[in-house]
Amino acid sequence: MIVLLALAAETLLPTRSAEPPGIVHLLYALAAGDALLAVVYRRKFSGPAVEALRADPQDASALMKWMMGQMIPLPLALGMGVMGLASRVLGAPVLRSGPIYIAAVFLLLVLWPAEPDR
Repeated sequence: MIVLLALAAETLLPTRSAEPPGIVHLLYALAAGDALLAVVYRRKFSGPAVEALRADPQDASALMKWMMGQMIPLPLALGMGVMGLASRVLGAPVLRSGPIYIAAVFLLLVLWPAEPDR
């Protein structure tokens, strides 16, 4: 989906010559906060849940918390992709909005859902 957002920004949007002052920096800060939230929530929910699942693999509550910790980073990474699209819509060049897309894909790859260790 993030790759589709980037392709849509490059193929469907008209090119602009003026870069918006400061708005790209705000989107960088929002994207960084979004990535930080994804990592924090994953550790908050999945970390203790993995320990509980090691002790009792049938613990439904721990399994739900583990699943929340695995799934929360996915929409947050998609939000980062939308921030990259927003920067392009506002007129930022590819070299300025590209790092947001790259960070979103990197976040998806690093926080890819995985089976709990049992």
